[in-house]
Amino acid sequence: MQAPEEQILSLYRRWWVTTERRSPDTVDHYLSELRQLSATTDKSLLDLDRLTIEDWVAERTERSSHTGRWAYRAVRSLYRWATDREIIDADPTEKITAPKEVKNPTPNTITVDAFEHLLATID
Repeated sequence: MQAPEEQILSLYRRWWVTTERRSPDTVDHYLSELRQLSATTDKSLLDLDRLTIEDWVAERTERSSHTGRWAYRAVRSLYRWATDREIIDADPTEKITAPKEVKNPTPNTITVDAFEHLLATID
């Protein structure tokens, strides 16, 4: 028999794949994020408060904006799903803002002519 949290995640996964027709790989990525969140606390995922979730998303965002956005989408989706099904009374992610996407700037590059000039100056 599955633990209650794994039962919830199993139902959530089935909904994503069958009802929403999302890629199993995408859904599994969401579940991976949710399990990482779960590993940071001794509470059930569905018992977490807004501050705990915000802090975790911020921590993930420190790695990269892309990672933070995945984490945000994963938790936001789970809590919306759970609220819609009346599994929980309130969505703690409702007022959490998605991390902004930060584009990595293109590194400065050297032209072919400048590179050839540089090579010519080496003794």
